[in-house]
Amino acid sequence: SPVSGLNFQGGFGRLNKAALLKSNRWDFQTTLQKKHFPHLHYFVEFIDRNLLKTNQKSNWLRQRGHFDYQFKFLQPIFEYEGEIKKEARTDTSQTGFRYDSYTAKLQLSPGRVLQVSASYNYRNDKLRQAGLFLPKSVARTQSYFLKIYNWHNIRAKASYIHRMRDFADPEQPNSRTDLADLQLGYRPRHGGVQARMNYQISNTQIARQEEVFEKVKEGEGNYRFDEQFQEFVPDPFGDFIRRVFKTNDFIPVVELRFRTLLRLQPGRFFLKSKIKGWLAKILNPVSTETFLRINEKTRERDVSKIYLLNLSHFQQDSTTIFGSMELRQDIHLWENRRKFSLRFRFIHRKEKNNQFIDGGQDRRVREQSLRLIAQLSHHLSTQVEVRHQEEDRLFKSILREDRQVRANSLIWDLVYRPRRRLELGLKSEFSFNRDLVPNPVTRANLVAFAPRATYSLSRKGRFRGQIEWTRVTVAPLNRLIPFEVANGNKPGVTLRWNLALEYRIARNMQASLSYFGRSEPDRPRVQHIAKMEMRAFF
Repeated sequence: SPVSGLNFQGGFGRLNKAALLKSNRWDFQTTLQKKHFPHLHYFVEFIDRNLLKTNQKSNWLRQRGHFDYQFKFLQPIFEYEGEIKKEARTDTSQTGFRYDSYTAKLQLSPGRVLQVSASYNYRNDKLRQAGLFLPKSVARTQSYFLKIYNWHNIRAKASYIHRMRDFADPEQPNSRTDLADLQLGYRPRHGGVQARMNYQISNTQIARQEEVFEKVKEGEGNYRFDEQFQEFVPDPFGDFIRRVFKTNDFIPVVELRFRTLLRLQPGRFFLKSKIKGWLAKILNPVSTETFLRINEKTRERDVSKIYLLNLSHFQQDSTTIFGSMELRQDIHLWENRRKFSLRFRFIHRKEKNNQFIDGGQDRRVREQSLRLIAQLSHHLSTQVEVRHQEEDRLFKSILREDRQVRANSLIWDLVYRPRRRLELGLKSEFSFNRDLVPNPVTRANLVAFAPRATYSLSRKGRFRGQIEWTRVTVAPLNRLIPFEVANGNKPGVTLRWNLALEYRIARNMQASLSYFGRSEPDRPRVQHIAKMEMRAFF
């Protein structure tokens, strides 16, 4: 370029396919990027196409432009984007579209830790009918953005978008969209406290949904039909797949997503402290993690109640489409020690689901567990977990039976590594379950043993094998048990076995072979499933 910092670039192409297609394309762009000068960029592209057999002609013009200038910590930005597409068909119809989008933005960066911006966008959409461009809609969008990089160990990011779209067709209602996103993080240098929060709100329209289960080959699905309870239950080698279809019943909703995580390691507060007495010794092995998640899709008219997290207006039968709340509290002792560690976990989860047209359901889960991990020797390690769980599922449909499951379980996993490549394991589970809905109460006891072996092939792959034996006893005798009572196992003895081989043939090629079999009390025959797969990476 004769002027420093000014560049020009262009291209031209042509495509001819005998008597089928003719197409031409050209583009041009220029850029000015020079110190103490505004930054300019412009791009234009034109494509025309002719389908000779059907005599369908079309052309497409696309343009983009950008301007910005840096005034110390202030930067104004202007952008344009537009497209014009015209199509002529054999039925003499002349269709297409056109839109023009203009954006003005002001960005402020007063220091290394702060960035603020605000922008306004105007977009005009038109449809082409009978050779004329007719108004379709006009959208006006305001966007605001704030970012704090690292101010007193705080990181923050906030954005808000407000969009109004007015349609020319009086039968199509105008739309309003509000989107807000707030992210906060705090972590001091000592690392004793880690806190994160994410808050999102939006208002939009969602469609009511319908569940459909489609029949597939046995072993290729992830659901199966439980004839006793007339419902579909999860099964990794089932013969049904679940599909969700949206209906034309659209509902305006407000959606909120809130997540927060607080992690404490009190021992880190004393790393650089001169006071290291008995309190530091007690707190050093302790660490905690608190996680809270709230999701809500609702038709609540007073949206401020949702935005301000007024929980008394959440999960209401009359307004909630889908809502869930989950609290998880972990308390660790010697969390990162391989020789010995303890974890106490408490989980409380509550859901209300009215998304599907066949009826809603309420679900509540409460769980307490204690887990121990110990390295018994250089080759032997174990993990023991004691768990108490309560799960309630209440259905709006009278065709489905409610569940109130109470379970106490002990899970013991023993791992032995005699060699670096070989691992042997035995997982045992004992659980005592009750379903409080029937009268008398259903009691189901489960005993399961699952020996396994894994052998690693040096830098080539690995071989895995496992056999699982499960026995479920039920009282009263011959009482039907729902899926949640015994993890999907039916009364009687269930035997499952699984063999898998993964092998890297070449640097970019991998083969896998698997075989799965199971014998279950409710199946008339033994099921065998084998799969082979080859993958190539380029």
